[in-house]
Amino acid sequence: MATTSASTRICSTGDSFRFERRHVDELRALDVAAVTRPERYLLLLETGDEVLDWWQAVLKLRGANMIVHAGGDHSLQSFAMELPRITDFLLP
Repeated sequence: MATTSASTRICSTGDSFRFERRHVDELRALDVAAVTRPERYLLLLETGDEVLDWWQAVLKLRGANMIVHAGGDHSLQSFAMELPRITDFLLP
């Protein structure tokens, strides 16, 4: 991570939040080497995500149920379209 901190505003509340290096360290501490029982997960991805690398998620969650859309962005433009599949996954 190039910067050690950055400020942002939370859209839903208007509150400000400062993302600091310690937050990166806290997130890294939560990482697992391998996901157990990946079939329990449904992964929705869009290849145009400008924030997250969708391919890293595919590799990390091998064996999970995946829906990958070409294009899109970090807001997950295909979410509404996928609600029936999400519901089917959650409520079989």
